[in-house]
Order: sequence, then structure tokens, then C-alpha cells
Amino acid sequence: MGLAKIHFGFHLIVLSGLFNCVPSPKPAKDAPAPTVAKAKVDDALVNSDCSMSAHLIVPGLVGKISGETVLAPVIRDRRLREAVRLPDGVVLSRMIGGCHHYDVHYTWSPVAQDMATDDPAWPSVALDLLRQTPELRLADTSVHDVFEQALVQAKPPAPHHVDGHVYSLPAGVNICSLVVQRKDNGIQVQLTFDYPL
Repeated sequence: MGLAKIHFGFHLIVLSGLFNCVPSPKPAKDAPAPTVAKAKVDDALVNSDCSMSAHLIVPGLVGKISGETVLAPVIRDRRLREAVRLPDGVVLSRMIGGCHHYDVHYTWSPVAQDMATDDPAWPSVALDLLRQTPELRLADTSVHDVFEQALVQAKPPAPHHVDGHVYSLPAGVNICSLVVQRKDNGIQVQLTFDYPL
């Protein structure tokens, strides 16, 4: 077996694990169609030469998590954005997409914490936020698991800019970070994931 075939096979194994590529069973002919939030789609999603399949860019919050829809799923520039106001008033936003990178961002704002943005407890707070929204695991299983493991091993923050800090999250070939920023309405917590394809 040639090196190219081994390398290609490795990428297929990694990608199938990352994207949880298991074919869905076909519904019976008489079964009603499932209701899934549809996203408004731009032409760039369908007509492109990107490495990432457009089929991976699907809604995961709206209609699946209890709360008020703040932003209905919309796709622009191969990125889906959606947001829901949770019962506690925090807005949870989800961005997923990319072209030659698979990007996922989760943002909670405002987070009711009275801590400095460089407080070493933020990774633990972010882990709690992630675990309090199990719907994110259903939407992005592999990414959610990477975040959980990486938050436990978070490195001390580096200054981001005047009102925030970036915590480096060890995640192998993935690029992950925790960004904590002070905004006008309070603290914003964002988890970012980037996997080069």
C-alpha cells in the first residue's frame, strides 16, 4: 500500500471521527418528515470548491433548545449563525462552517460572573456553561468532546486586548481557545474550534 493511500485513509478516519459521519437510516415511506430548522442559504454554500461539505453546515440550536430565538439560522459565506436566549437571560450563539477549515464558535453573553477576564477559574466556568447546554453535544458531538477535554487542560491566559484574554486550549491538531471579554452588557465567553482540512 502506497504512502499516499495510507495518508488519504488516515484523513478519512480522522474526518469520519471528527464529523461523526454515520449514514442516517432511511425513513419508512409512510413516516412523516422530521421537522428541522432550515437555514437561509447563500449561493456560496452550494457553488464552491471548498474542502468542507455543505452538508455539515446545519442548524443545531434553534428548535432544539428551550429559549427564545434571537437569530434564526442563516448561512452567509459558508458559515451558519444562530442564537437563542436561554431561560436565565444569557444569549447562546453558535457559528459553524468554513471552507478549507472547519470552524465552530460558541458564545455566551452576558455571563453573570464578577471575575477579572484573566481569572484562572474561567476555563472551569466555560466547562460548566458547556455542560449546562447538552444540546450542543447533540449538534457537534466531536467538537463538544474536544472542548471538554481541552478546558480541563487550559493554559494561563494571554492578553487579547484591553478588555479581554485568550486562554490556549490544548487540542492536538485542532486549534482551540477560550476568549473572555468584557462587553458593555457584561462578560462574554467564547469557545473557538478550528480544524484545517
